[in-house]
Amino acid sequence: MPGNNLEMSWPPEEITAVDQAASQSKAGKDGSQAGKQAGGKQDTPLTDVRGSLTGAVPGAGLPGAGVEDWGRVGYGLAMARQVEVHRLVVAGGVQRVILVEHDPVVTISQRQEAARNVLVTRGHLAQMGIGVEETNRGGDVTYHGPGQLVVYPIVRLNALGLNIGRYVRLLEEVVIETVGRWGVRAKREKGYPGVWVEGLGAGAAKGREAGRIKKLCAIGVRVERGVTMHGLALNVDPTMSHFQVIIPCGLAGMGVTSLGEILGAGCPPMDAVKRALTETMLRQFSCLAVSRPGT
Repeated sequence: MPGNNLEMSWPPEEITAVDQAASQSKAGKDGSQAGKQAGGKQDTPLTDVRGSLTGAVPGAGLPGAGVEDWGRVGYGLAMARQVEVHRLVVAGGVQRVILVEHDPVVTISQRQEAARNVLVTRGHLAQMGIGVEETNRGGDVTYHGPGQLVVYPIVRLNALGLNIGRYVRLLEEVVIETVGRWGVRAKREKGYPGVWVEGLGAGAAKGREAGRIKKLCAIGVRVERGVTMHGLALNVDPTMSHFQVIIPCGLAGMGVTSLGEILGAGCPPMDAVKRALTETMLRQFSCLAVSRPGT
């Protein structure tokens, strides 16, 4: 288990060394970047969010947890909010599962080579209405935007009896079970964190890259003082052409897909996916919490 003062990110530089990986960066760096996002959208002042932290909906099943749907929020402000919630949870406050859709943004981790996987200039991204933000999560380069469900569980791993590697496996299982409700047969891929499908999955149009593995959900997390940050990004029905400006997660030759691309007209609405994923996650967390009475 991570020690109280250890900072860890997933995926680490070397996946096989996940439980020994440590990061020296501080989460507050990203929090300082709150403000206007691409397209001129003005974010809600952080003070408004602090007032809402006590109003979280109780998370059925996970003792001392709440679920918050932040709607559409720019990445910089969401990071600042997340840092604040993390501070409260470290101090013994209510654990959270946060749901959000971000304004279009490319996020770049602190890996030295990550920026190389952005394929166009920042000026070109700006013309497309896509912002750029640095992040302290694990992983490489990722795109976020409307139509993608981003989930930030901010929970105490000790209470769940998990280390960071097992926690990532749990997030993968939550997504696999969730999308299975709509007949999508997703899976893990050894050595590559996240959730994957073969080709475009069940219901795909014929003749389009049949058999090619594609990522449906990206996962990148960080643990500081035993409490998680960041989480998962499930492609429900985002603008898929935006992924063409990066090599997603730095994995050349592996594609990206979405529920909209897989299911077509049968793609569930975002609210339905939020409900299904939240129910599944809280149930999985609850089973772990119940198995560790007194935590």
